[in-house]
Amino acid sequence: MERIKKLVESERGIVLVITLLILTLLIGAGTGALVSTQTDLKTSGNLKRGTQAFYLAEAGAVYAQFALDDDRDLDNNGVSDQTQVFTNEQTVTWDSTDLLDDLHSGASGSVTIVRDSTDATLAMITSEAAYGGARTIIKVAVKRALAIPALPAAVTVISNGENEFDFEDDTSTNGVDESGTCGHVWGLVSSQLGFPDPDLEGGWLGGLLADGSTGGGTTDDTASWREFGTNYGDDPFWADPQNVWDLAGNWQNLPGAITIAGEQPPNTTLGTASNPQITTWDVLGSGGSKGCDFKGGPCIIQGEKISGYGILIVNGEIIFKRDIVWHGLIVQKSDRQITFQDDSEIHGAVIAVSTENLSEEATKVDIEDDTTIDFNCKAIEDYAGSLVGGFKGGSSGSGSDTVSWRQVL
Repeated sequence: MERIKKLVESERGIVLVITLLILTLLIGAGTGALVSTQTDLKTSGNLKRGTQAFYLAEAGAVYAQFALDDDRDLDNNGVSDQTQVFTNEQTVTWDSTDLLDDLHSGASGSVTIVRDSTDATLAMITSEAAYGGARTIIKVAVKRALAIPALPAAVTVISNGENEFDFEDDTSTNGVDESGTCGHVWGLVSSQLGFPDPDLEGGWLGGLLADGSTGGGTTDDTASWREFGTNYGDDPFWADPQNVWDLAGNWQNLPGAITIAGEQPPNTTLGTASNPQITTWDVLGSGGSKGCDFKGGPCIIQGEKISGYGILIVNGEIIFKRDIVWHGLIVQKSDRQITFQDDSEIHGAVIAVSTENLSEEATKVDIEDDTTIDFNCKAIEDYAGSLVGGFKGGSSGSGSDTVSWRQVL
């Protein structure tokens, strides 16, 4: 009997020990599960905050690229972003905190835009964002938008000095869209410095009028002309002649662009409707080519009729004494004049730009002998915009191209 009693008591001890072991294991497992859950929650929270910081950094970069395309002034220093980055080669620094905090309360960030040291059309956007202890940096390389800005007029003249215009008898300059594919523009818009009334001399100048209607006339008070002004909704791009000068210079360096010199082009057809081209007429004879300005006067174009499609960029003073028929855009880069004579026809637009700091006449547009200049949105879009990334005044205007994108933190 005593032996049985001891055996029972011994088994009870074993059961107690086993129970304690099981309880210990259960407590350990529960504790481990709790710790694992807490770790998972913490990891999930970190991952969530990191993801949010990533998207916030991306938002800052996207907004900065949009602002660069729109030529805004992100750092509010009075200089447009494109001029500051691409022309002045200075860094744009922008505190993006307000934008990011609106997207996610408590977020902060900053953005810098720097031009590439070797490629004048390339910029690096660096966007940093922080949220809840997480931090992300994104770098985006963008290629400058070279699209044609929306044009204010059939003839646009931008300079730092006085501009002069002659619209002689039986000539017509019209900002009403010849193609009927987009909005109308003014007949003539000039920069605001030293602007004299245009000398119409019997020429007709039409397009938009001050009341928003279209019309025109042969006198200063009936014609379609005005000074440049943001109160008219003008793109700030046109406020600085250097912007226009640099943009045309970038077009000249695009693949496929050609350069000619002298008083008569080697080919009287400079591009076709099916194969438009960018042509630089090097009147000044720079870069080793022999221009015709070396004689001390303007380049007088005589001989056969010239026709073309695309963008014609004239470096220097030129007189088209023989008619030219052009579809697209003509840009004159000079502090002198461009003259159209002998029934010339321009279906598109004309831009004259000078960057010289002159208190006297900076540039002149002279339209004579039955010449017609008709703003043609479709011609600019199809034959000029197609070569440079679009026409913002039409339907094909494009922003900068994203060359590379990477997350560095």
